[in-house]
Amino acid sequence: YMDHYYDGSENGSENERDAQIIDTTASEETMVNFRLIRGTTISGRVADSNGDPAAEVSVEAWSRNTGFYGSSVTAEDGTYIIEGLGPAPDYKVEAREQDIGSFFHNSEKTVRDRSLAESVSTADGDPEDIDIMLTEIESISGKVTDMEGYPLPLMWVDAWSELHQSGNGVFTDEDGRYEVSGLPKSRDYMVSARPDWFTVPQEKTDISSNSVEVNFVLNPREGYTLTGTVISSTGVSIPNVSVEAWSASLNIRGDIWSVTDRTGNYQLDGLPKADDYMLIVSPPKDSSYASFNEKEISVPLDGDAHNIVLSRGLNVSGTVMAKADGSPITDAQVIVISSENNFWKETVTDRYGRYNIGNMSDISDYEITVMSDSHLGQTKTEQSPGSGTDFALDRSGDISGEVKDKSTGEVRAGARVEAYSESMQGMSEFAGVAITDGDGRYVIKGLKPTDQRGNPLSDYVITVYAKGYPPLSKGARRVGDELNFALTRGKENELSGTVMGFEGELLDEIEFIGEIFERGGDYISFVKVDSDGTFKFTGLDSEKLYQVMFTAYRGDTPELIQWAAEGPSDEYDIGIESIDDPYQTPANARAYKTDTTVHFRFSYTLKRKRGRSVRGPGPVTNIDSPTHIFTKR
Repeated sequence: YMDHYYDGSENGSENERDAQIIDTTASEETMVNFRLIRGTTISGRVADSNGDPAAEVSVEAWSRNTGFYGSSVTAEDGTYIIEGLGPAPDYKVEAREQDIGSFFHNSEKTVRDRSLAESVSTADGDPEDIDIMLTEIESISGKVTDMEGYPLPLMWVDAWSELHQSGNGVFTDEDGRYEVSGLPKSRDYMVSARPDWFTVPQEKTDISSNSVEVNFVLNPREGYTLTGTVISSTGVSIPNVSVEAWSASLNIRGDIWSVTDRTGNYQLDGLPKADDYMLIVSPPKDSSYASFNEKEISVPLDGDAHNIVLSRGLNVSGTVMAKADGSPITDAQVIVISSENNFWKETVTDRYGRYNIGNMSDISDYEITVMSDSHLGQTKTEQSPGSGTDFALDRSGDISGEVKDKSTGEVRAGARVEAYSESMQGMSEFAGVAITDGDGRYVIKGLKPTDQRGNPLSDYVITVYAKGYPPLSKGARRVGDELNFALTRGKENELSGTVMGFEGELLDEIEFIGEIFERGGDYISFVKVDSDGTFKFTGLDSEKLYQVMFTAYRGDTPELIQWAAEGPSDEYDIGIESIDDPYQTPANARAYKTDTTVHFRFSYTLKRKRGRSVRGPGPVTNIDSPTHIFTKR
């Protein structure tokens, strides 16, 4: 049955905000009756990487849109059923095993990232066969101690693989030992011990999963103590004031802080010696004092204490209205920033479009920014506290739609969708980006429908970037359009082949990573070569030419980097090297069309030791921001 809250009626309510408060101290007895409603179910099976049933695994379903939630535990045969769910179109189903972490349902393959989970709908019935596979996992373990060999408990240790874009973390136990579990098999983990501020953090790179005794010996961070009292201009002690110490030279920001006690005293510990400390002082939001900062403080102090005097705070207020008709804009976000005073506060407008922000100093460098889902943002600079700082916003719009696979009809979650106006390139209000959700839907918000003269724009270009597919663009679009994409991929978008040794043999104890570049240098992606020597790059543009680089690893050590070039016969291509920089494309590296089979051989045996040491993967040659090139401060 579905969960309900008592709202005064037997039917109850699904929403907690409708719940009626019951006074148990009253003399009269309160009768609370419920009429239960049968809910929907989600069922399926959880298996391990071998397909065997995974018993006693926790499975949860949660709808972000409605807040409905349910959970279950798998039986001996790996099956589960979650009952009592409300109707919702966006359930994310998660299998969580304590030692290996979380896995999410996706009909194409199980994923580890919630944002890539496929939405499951109960709006039209009880979905079945919502299966999840727990992929092969390993662990990394070790011990964390101090300089004298004493174990350090409650130290956070995490491991991250760039190849898998996955990781996990744990706290050390009372003996200083840790075991980071739930890690996909890989050899590129970065393991980090991230203690509190008073201990220096450490990192170890290129660690293989299933490694043991990855130990850390942490050094204490030596420092000084800064104390003082925060008072008003009349000498009254002020409690609950946040005091932070920042230093640009030491890259300290947000790590060392204190809150004043009831007598206004603060204490900052662990401060390294420096002459550029800045104290950021923030009074409680409901107080009448101004935020304050003091620069160029030297530690250690010449005296015993450093006291702080706060002045009376000022406010800024105003209204946010629609430029077209003067109507108030509710729930608009208002952000006030001062670079001089390191001040940052935000609020939202009320139903009359009004806002008010306090704790401000009497300076005139404030920057006030207003943002709204339905209107274009606006910023005013060099503002002072006071009333009447009003905003009139132009209405904005969006472009939305759905992204699917053309041949299967399956939605594509996690695809990046970009939009920009061809005639207004470089202006942030004429560009935007969105990521498709679990239902393949995207909404690019905050787009301006007209140019500066009010002329309607019909030249928006929308491009979809989905993993495994070539980019797809559609132009000549207006704000407000519903634009769907049907993505296609085939052999014309692939480049595949084999990787062999010098004599055409498969190589034992050697792993290969292939990286592909557009001719001219732009990096596209990488693949791990299979154990049978085969590889395949997908999602390529059939109109372009590509060059390929292969790196051979023996264990964690990169042995050789070579680029594919024309071989001595038509049967295979041969590897070549760039002597000065192994990641620089050699002039005679071969350029391939898509739908081509590449049979690659290294140019000499990998058993031979090389004098030059290389580390992989290579440097970043092309950075693509998921939030578009247009950004707002």
